[in-house]
Amino acid sequence: MLFVSCARAQPPGPYPLNFSIDVRSPRVLEASQEIAIPVTVANTGVRSWDATRVHVSYHWLWLVPRETIKRSRWDLPYHDGIRSELTDRNESLPPGGRVAMQGRILAPAIPGLYWLQWDMVEEGVVWFAQVAPRQPRTLVIVLPTMTWLFGPLPLLIAFAGYLAFRRGAAPRLAGVSDVLWCAAALVAKPLILIEEALLEPTAVAYWLIVIAAVVPPALALLLLPRRLRAWTLLAIGLFGSTLILADVLYYRFFGDVLSAPAVLAARQTGRVWGTIRSVLTPELLWLIADWPLAICGSACRYWYASTLGSGSAWWIASKTVWIAFAWPIPGIAAISVTEQRLKPESDPYRFNSCRATSTAFAPGC
Repeated sequence: MLFVSCARAQPPGPYPLNFSIDVRSPRVLEASQEIAIPVTVANTGVRSWDATRVHVSYHWLWLVPRETIKRSRWDLPYHDGIRSELTDRNESLPPGGRVAMQGRILAPAIPGLYWLQWDMVEEGVVWFAQVAPRQPRTLVIVLPTMTWLFGPLPLLIAFAGYLAFRRGAAPRLAGVSDVLWCAAALVAKPLILIEEALLEPTAVAYWLIVIAAVVPPALALLLLPRRLRAWTLLAIGLFGSTLILADVLYYRFFGDVLSAPAVLAARQTGRVWGTIRSVLTPELLWLIADWPLAICGSACRYWYASTLGSGSAWWIASKTVWIAFAWPIPGIAAISVTEQRLKPESDPYRFNSCRATSTAFAPGC
């Protein structure tokens, strides 16, 4: 009885504003993904629709919306979905009329299970579901993006390496946690830029990112002593993270990735810090959240390696020079095989290196 009494009675028909919809709603979407699907709507009310004011839209409801059969406070006010125009022409749709169109859907930014409920809205007046029976709902799975999946990976690896040292597991996980962290940072963090800039990398582009992320830590593991390796990999990981963070912020300002002239003008950052702060968002924390643990882990590894001794200065210098010359080889080989010009949607690290080098020596890279 209490459950029924909470429901608000629906007025009897006919309804001034009502519609029926023929649509095949998606079952799986990626977070923040926007798609367009065929939709046919019919005016089943008693009023004509002004196409300039009446639009097709939808609501996203939680899996358990805690509502009664009719209404509840849970979904009021309604969540505004993006609008879809009924027609390109400013015409009215009379009662009984039908129109076929493309309905646009923007998935929620947070992954999870949602109910998708189609609705229509007369702008500035009312949602149709507030004055007429509501449309059936479809259960939709919203999957996480690559940023959600891989963004926390460097932080988790840095934390695991720190715990390994705390528990005395240095010879096992802690001994290579700097290598794993650097590789994870160079793989995962470019994905944030790809999602932010709406890039569409090819399979070759992803392979270039993997090569650029795996080769430096692997060479450092094989060639550098532990003390030098700890700080070298830390410097590489921090530089890559800073470059991606700068790219994201620069893209939010100018719609492009960093160039050498922009880097040279970095001294002006303090003058526009208030504006830069306005474009910072919580998801950018994945770019720097692992820094404290990575720095602490490098210090622990340096201390641990110092207790075991290290190689001669000549050995360290020779291996460092070897790495400096060997590092570009995998990327050059991959580019020669694909015979493709590097673009921002390929490898963000190499694209920025190309732009910096071309500005100084060979314009037009």
